[in-house]
Amino acid sequence: MKRVFFLFTLTLLLTACPGPQPPGGDYTVPDVAYSVHPLFMIDRPFAVRPGGWTEVWLSIVPEPRRDVTGDLDWSGFVTALGDRKVEVTLDDAPSWITNWEALGTVGLSDYHGLPEWLDAWAYAVRLELAPDAPAGDHRLRFTVHAPTPRSGEVTLRVIDVSGATCGQPGPGLPDDPSYWRNAPVPDTFFQYDLGSWIKSGTLPPAGPDRPLVWAWGLEEAWVRLPDGCDPVYVVAPDSGGPDARIFWTRDFDVSTPQYETMPYAVRSDVTGAFAPLDWWMSLSFSLDLDNMAAPGYPPNYLQVTQQGQAICSAGDQAIDAFYDPCHGNGTMMATGGTWNDGYGVAGLFKNVVKWVPMRAGGENGGFYGAALNSTATEYALTGSLTMDGQTFTWPGRTPIVVTAAVGAPSQGDCDALAAARARGQIAVYGAGNNLDYLGDPAGCPDAIAAGSAVFSLIPGNTDDGSTDWAGSIWARAWVSSYGDNPNTPWEERMDFVVPGQFYTPDAFLPDKYGFNVYPWTSPATHRLGGLIGLYLYSNRVWHGDPYRGLWGTADLYTMVYDCLKAASSNYDPAAPGEGWDVETGWGVPDPAKIVDPSFAACHGG
Repeated sequence: MKRVFFLFTLTLLLTACPGPQPPGGDYTVPDVAYSVHPLFMIDRPFAVRPGGWTEVWLSIVPEPRRDVTGDLDWSGFVTALGDRKVEVTLDDAPSWITNWEALGTVGLSDYHGLPEWLDAWAYAVRLELAPDAPAGDHRLRFTVHAPTPRSGEVTLRVIDVSGATCGQPGPGLPDDPSYWRNAPVPDTFFQYDLGSWIKSGTLPPAGPDRPLVWAWGLEEAWVRLPDGCDPVYVVAPDSGGPDARIFWTRDFDVSTPQYETMPYAVRSDVTGAFAPLDWWMSLSFSLDLDNMAAPGYPPNYLQVTQQGQAICSAGDQAIDAFYDPCHGNGTMMATGGTWNDGYGVAGLFKNVVKWVPMRAGGENGGFYGAALNSTATEYALTGSLTMDGQTFTWPGRTPIVVTAAVGAPSQGDCDALAAARARGQIAVYGAGNNLDYLGDPAGCPDAIAAGSAVFSLIPGNTDDGSTDWAGSIWARAWVSSYGDNPNTPWEERMDFVVPGQFYTPDAFLPDKYGFNVYPWTSPATHRLGGLIGLYLYSNRVWHGDPYRGLWGTADLYTMVYDCLKAASSNYDPAAPGEGWDVETGWGVPDPAKIVDPSFAACHGG
């Protein structure tokens, strides 16, 4: 196990005490040298609305910065911190902070790419604000009262959303104060695959992901965007989309095969990010759900186009109830669960962006073509699709088509994407995993290529405390493909990368109550599509029109691309033509900037 102190990392102290609390008994706290910083030493504000709440997480870092494994003084200090023998205080709290609580240490997930001394522990302090808390950035000082007290500062960003044209102000963050803590889960569901988080009967709803949600800027984006406006949709061709069986009720016992009594009730904890089931499309491949639970399993197959099903299958073979390798399951579950339900993981896009799954081929099939030809384009842009002598409609419209497939490069593919862009489509494609170059058709000039990023705070040379931390906190995930394909007449270029380390509901039936953290480009592609949807939603919030008058035109693509570019980690406004990187493109787009009405590159003009 990577963690330095087992007891510390497996303990999440849920009790809270208002204000400072002195050490008890005759416990001797070792006097060690340390410094106090915002989480992971990242200078990003913690966002909150007036009248709302947040948790400030502090990193307590050994000085000089080094691996302290085996250091008995540090072992004793961290044990004392975890046992609440060391008080942590908010100094000179402003009057509009109505309550604060030192919550204690927080066990973090194992984020590859962080120095061991940085991600081994964190400390949480809860803040509650008055309704008249002044908007703006406020510096707060926190002191850790070890034998030699030391202080550090954190920025609290108070955000006023009263200028929204729609929606409800709400709390910004989920209502449940235990959101970053634990949520109840039936005892039968123990296949969590969460490393040190494995428990029997409890599951951290967003605890493993909170550092990523915050560091990426998604948490601030949540706070900036009111709920309740009409959602933005994403049409997602894939190999089947989410299997209906992924949405089994929580009461299904995973240890007992029940082939003939499988329930098909939708799981509310994972469906908030999806459009209604009857909008989903299945193109020429489907299963007869009415017969799935009948004696004589396996079920019958229907080779027809139909609406209301996007069911996975492995070609013409029967499906084992506990094994279904459909690619679409994983990609469309990558956006997380239902927002603010106190169960499962966070809905990364707050349920204001919703996916419309489209089954466009069997497992290992060439399903990417549906995003290139008129199929997905027509269904997305017009709300109508005619196939097999039938016409299917849905009441929404969207310019966003997302697919994570990689296919053979073709000039015809690029031409089809150019024509779709001219009609107002925004096509997002996955870069591919472990390829020699950027996968096609992601490399087509009119597609947006999506790669995967991971935390990368380890210095390239030595870590002696004198490191320059001014660079990006993100790097290309080791699986994320990039580079120009010498066999094509066009130049393949990476556009953007997004964090790929989120714990999201596992896609595959053997572990359907598990969580997957692998940074593949397929789920990253859907997160980039979700981020585009979040930007369009913010246009609805601040301007009353998601498309700013550009619906049906190629300028819509340009508006979206220019916004993402200006908000990305590699972009330098002082040299806007520079900064692009062959591995990460323009870098990681910052959700907080993208939805900020004062960020001119996205909301000016």
